[in-house]
Amino acid sequence: MIGFLHYDQCQYDQAIHWFQRQISLATEIRDTFFIEEAMGGLAMVYFELDDMDLAYDRLVEKLEIAKSVGARMGFAMGLGMLGKYYHLLGSHLQAEQCIAFCLEEAVQIQDWHIASVVLGIEGCNLMEQHRYEEACQWIERSAQLTKKLRIPFFECEALYFTSLLRERQNQYESAMSAAAEALKLAIRLKRRDLQVKLHVQLLQLKSCLGRISTDDAVDELQHMLEQYAGEQDQAIIRFVMWLLKPDSTELRTAALTLNEALYRKSGKQEYSGRLRKFGSFDQTIAARPLPKLAAEVVKGKRIAPSLLGKSIDF
Repeated sequence: MIGFLHYDQCQYDQAIHWFQRQISLATEIRDTFFIEEAMGGLAMVYFELDDMDLAYDRLVEKLEIAKSVGARMGFAMGLGMLGKYYHLLGSHLQAEQCIAFCLEEAVQIQDWHIASVVLGIEGCNLMEQHRYEEACQWIERSAQLTKKLRIPFFECEALYFTSLLRERQNQYESAMSAAAEALKLAIRLKRRDLQVKLHVQLLQLKSCLGRISTDDAVDELQHMLEQYAGEQDQAIIRFVMWLLKPDSTELRTAALTLNEALYRKSGKQEYSGRLRKFGSFDQTIAARPLPKLAAEVVKGKRIAPSLLGKSIDF
């Protein structure tokens, strides 16, 4: 559990240390449940660190352990996380298949916590396919469910997803409202990762709506560059600076170089989407194939629309 506490507050080095310690101690006493749990925790950390191969490897181990001991929900959760892996890398069909299996299991045994999480992931998966009306339904359900269950960590994410969706639909006022609400939660939860993304998004939206000038927005983003030294933070900050001043060769070069490097490291569609804006996307990094254990159970799986209603009817 200590590993998850550090993960929640974006203390990833500490989270890795405690998850590895959990695995070591659980191995000594042959407690496979805690080993499987820690594998999932490590995968979550590696997602955040852009180490997608390590995340995939830990998820395969989680699935193998869960399958061997008959941990039904542990196996389903592993597939849900695998769905997130495929979503992050832009493999939409594989993402939906894995999420469908996890969501069906969660609804069947009434694990609404897990249901609320994968609803949000599938909403984002649909959003990246420009299926905005469908995405709205899934993300709204996730937001409703996380609020009803009082899970602020994932409520914050659902609000962030809502703000991204509204922005894509050119509903800037609604996007700004959702982002502001999400930012309050992120600050309370000490979620530094989302604090940066939401601050940046709010500055961009305020500029689009004429609430602040482009120069003032860029000045604030420049100040953020001095506060946040991480590559991922720098990448999004520099990208939005260039969006606000697209004629600047200096801003373009700095943003392009960093986002290209992060895409080559991770293959995440977050970075490939930015590279397309630069007109510089010329290489697709494929996700790894479905592990055999997963392929056997998700083949042909699609998400039944009826699950949307079931996921909040409890």
